[in-house]
Amino acid sequence: MGEKILVTYATKHGATAEIAEKIGQVLQEAGLGVEVKSVDKVNELDAYRAVVLGSAVYAGMWRKEAVDFLEANEKKLAERVVWLFSSGPTGEGDPVELMKGWKFPEAQRPIADRIGPRDIAFFHGEIDMDDLNLAEKLIVKGIKAPTGDYRDWEAIKAWATAIGEALRGEAGSVTWITIHTANGSSRTQFPSRAFSLPDSTAQCCISANMLRRLPIISVCWVHQPMLRARARAAGRSAIPG
Repeated sequence: MGEKILVTYATKHGATAEIAEKIGQVLQEAGLGVEVKSVDKVNELDAYRAVVLGSAVYAGMWRKEAVDFLEANEKKLAERVVWLFSSGPTGEGDPVELMKGWKFPEAQRPIADRIGPRDIAFFHGEIDMDDLNLAEKLIVKGIKAPTGDYRDWEAIKAWATAIGEALRGEAGSVTWITIHTANGSSRTQFPSRAFSLPDSTAQCCISANMLRRLPIISVCWVHQPMLRARARAAGRSAIPG
């Protein structure tokens, strides 16, 4: 697993791409190695330790290319720290309230739950009538959607800043994992990553799937420099995750 941060997006008219670029800029200013790409330009995730994925929203749905990316990379995303965002509604007020409580596509909710993102954000969008085709203009007029740029750049920057702080805070931490197996014990050091204990008090990069492949008797997590959490499992079925 690499050390870079991927900010990737699906957009139609460019508004969501600009949000992704702003997020990438904030993360770069925080001293993190960042790449900003549209989802169709991402070939693999091995170079990244964290992913920020966003999509424009139309009729309560993510763009198809974003859904395809989410589905195709579910396993690797589950092994990384992930943040998700959507953009779309125009008009004044909270975007979730404008969408009557909508925050994330229901069809992709099960995948998101399995991935376990740190946060899911929903931002205002932009409607520029000059960018729309005739059919889109008729839809906008039909639903009387406010036109113009309603993106809240301060909210976007604040969200990205929080991501940067979380990633910088983890970059220097170390988690020790002691795995006791039927063949003896081993101790390995890993950079802190996205694997969470049930009480969310410690994190590491070992995936639950990796642990399940071992003949595990018990597992202990010790977060240096101070003891943060300890978990014991009677067998494979008890491994968290």
